[in-house]
Amino acid sequence: MEARDTAVATPTVADATPNARYELEIALLHQRIAQLESAVEAERQQRQAVVDRYERLLEER
Repeated sequence: MEARDTAVATPTVADATPNARYELEIALLHQRIAQLESAVEAERQQRQAVVDRYERLLEER
């Protein structure tokens, strides 16, 4: 009796169907968009803090 290799190959993106690849790519893009939106919001808050400080300085004059 011959020994068989019974190891199961781990699927990769290259092994995925085109549809699964597109879904993965879309999911990654959604994640990237969320990261960019967070960065934009953080920048907006920083700019608003600068404006608020400037307005307080003007009021103190």
